[in-house]
Amino acid sequence: NGKEKGHRDLCVVLFACVTTVVVDASPKLHNPLSSLSSSSSTTTTTTTMTEPPQPQQITLKAGGDRTRVEESEAQAIAQRFQDEIDAAKNGNAAEAVVTTVDLSCRAWPRSSLEHLRPVLSQVAPTVQVLQIDDIIASLPTDEGLESLEFFAQVFASNKNDDNDESTTNTMVLQEVNLNDNALGTRGDQVLLPLFSLPSVTKLYLENCGMSAEVAASLCQSLNQKPLTALKLGRNAMGAAGAEHVQTLLEQYPSTGTTTGTLQVFHYNGSRPFRPG
Repeated sequence: NGKEKGHRDLCVVLFACVTTVVVDASPKLHNPLSSLSSSSSTTTTTTTMTEPPQPQQITLKAGGDRTRVEESEAQAIAQRFQDEIDAAKNGNAAEAVVTTVDLSCRAWPRSSLEHLRPVLSQVAPTVQVLQIDDIIASLPTDEGLESLEFFAQVFASNKNDDNDESTTNTMVLQEVNLNDNALGTRGDQVLLPLFSLPSVTKLYLENCGMSAEVAASLCQSLNQKPLTALKLGRNAMGAAGAEHVQTLLEQYPSTGTTTGTLQVFHYNGSRPFRPG
């Protein structure tokens, strides 16, 4: 019995030793993902996307009293416009663009407008809004037409210095305000290049002395033009003029077509009713 007990004790000791050796000799398993995760947690950085700065938008406004602009004042206005452009750009042409030109509520003879030609020709490709309402009041008819023609030349065409031929520019002009200018049939024809610009979608022609004859000419000029705003209020076109306007409006159903959707239309005070 003593021998059997001693034998059992020896077996237990040997088994324990073997087990211990096996356990101690087992290789330590390495998890590569653990080190990757640990490394990522310490090295990952967040990248924030920033939008490029938007160019500053400039409005050139003549201002002043409701008087005739003489050449000396026009020269001063032209210089002020150029100074405003240079100051806004601050040496970086990509940082500022002229989007609005406002010469409204002054009488501008052609001789005075010519002093503005260099600066206006410079900014014309970026101008989106042209406010030239009430600019030929008190001017003789022919002189007023010459002033209107000036804007068609500057904003709808340019002179090629090499061959002195007019070529159409790619413009972004969208809105033209001609309210309170006595156009007549000749004014409509003078401004036709401006009206025909594909980019122009907003046209304001209120109180422009339009007769039925002028309405017919204008509506023909605007045929198939994708306008979104048209203002013809306070023009005594009568019933005959209303028929021409109706024909024009028929291409702008409320649902919109390839011609476009007319969102704003003013016709107040244009006397569209038949006599009696």
